[in-house]
Amino acid sequence: MTYFIRIFCQSQQTIPRYNIGQFILDGVFFIEQPKFIPALNEFESRLANWESFEIRYISDQRPIILTCNAEEGLFEAERDNLIDLIPQLVPASIQSELIETLSTAGKCSTRSKLILLKH
Repeated sequence: MTYFIRIFCQSQQTIPRYNIGQFILDGVFFIEQPKFIPALNEFESRLANWESFEIRYISDQRPIILTCNAEEGLFEAERDNLIDLIPQLVPASIQSELIETLSTAGKCSTRSKLILLKH
């Protein structure tokens, strides 16, 4: 199974892949040290404008692919679509809390929000 993670940027300033990779390396997220495409030592990983970032965490597993899209309005549309799916996919006991959390995501212009979905 491949994991796709979409990073929606709330401002014009995006996070370079290098910074995301360093955050991952500084934490304890994987048993083995992951490989990144592009590699963190490549110039391309330091560019602010990017579309995808691949994380290979186990050699025989499919990678995690991060995508970045700063298109205005896309975050809100995706968030609203996700909220509509919650009653079908999430246990009733946590639906209201999840809907409330998602409903407020993106309303603060000074902080970036990251929503991770596993499928």
